[in-house]
Amino acid sequence: MKRLPQTPSWLPITLHLAHGLIAGGVGYMAAYAAVIYTHTEPGSMRSSIAILSSAGLIVFEIAFFAYLILRRRRMR
Repeated sequence: MKRLPQTPSWLPITLHLAHGLIAGGVGYMAAYAAVIYTHTEPGSMRSSIAILSSAGLIVFEIAFFAYLILRRRRMR
């Protein structure tokens, strides 16, 4: 069976969409947990962890998109 010379054009788009949906869902859940815990238990360990996980996810996503953009520019 011959290999394709390059990946199909739909594969990167599908992977980016899947990543966006999963990361968006996790981000929504983390932000929702941060809001709930901060409202019900202000200053508690749970609210602090929820806020830190939301902030960490935001930083990770920004770094991931910056990596993708820089990688594409380097490939050209």
